[in-house]
Amino acid sequence: MIYAITDDPGDFFQNRKAIIKHYVSSAKNLSSSFFKDEFDRLESMDNPQERGRQLDAFTGLLFQQLPNVKVRLDESTETGEVDVYIDCLEAEDWLQRMVGSHTMIENKWEKDPIETSEISKFRQKTLDIHACEAAYFLSMSGYSRGQRTQTGSLHTLRSYEDPRMIDLWDDDLEKMIEDGSPKRALRERMTA
Repeated sequence: MIYAITDDPGDFFQNRKAIIKHYVSSAKNLSSSFFKDEFDRLESMDNPQERGRQLDAFTGLLFQQLPNVKVRLDESTETGEVDVYIDCLEAEDWLQRMVGSHTMIENKWEKDPIETSEISKFRQKTLDIHACEAAYFLSMSGYSRGQRTQTGSLHTLRSYEDPRMIDLWDDDLEKMIEDGSPKRALRERMTA
């Protein structure tokens, strides 16, 4: 199924029962106010599992705002988890230099900080993406830091290379929403 944006932006993610394959071209050039309204709706959701699944579609739509990228969402029928893949083959040079020709972003909106096991699962997925220089992990609740030096999920995530794994936080998502695009947040996180 391919989503089309209706006149009422609040209906965009309401019926996510079908698997999303690709965003249509009309999913480009959306306003920051659209993303703000949609994020407010996500924040007010009572079901945290559904909110987490819809965060994937929301983040994918934000990445779709980058010029000449193609975002594809794959939903696992077994777990309900959604993977967000980003094709950068036709993207601007700065993005291709940063992430390669393909990348992906993992999105988590958990109650507690993300543990190392979640980072390891995502790492396995990134190893299957050819020509990926960097992949992203967005955690709305932060990352575990461990009780000793060089332990915890944040250290684990930052220690990976080929591809590098970049941590994104709730304030990075706020920047993306404010800008209506992840461009500034991606550049800032890459140099952090």
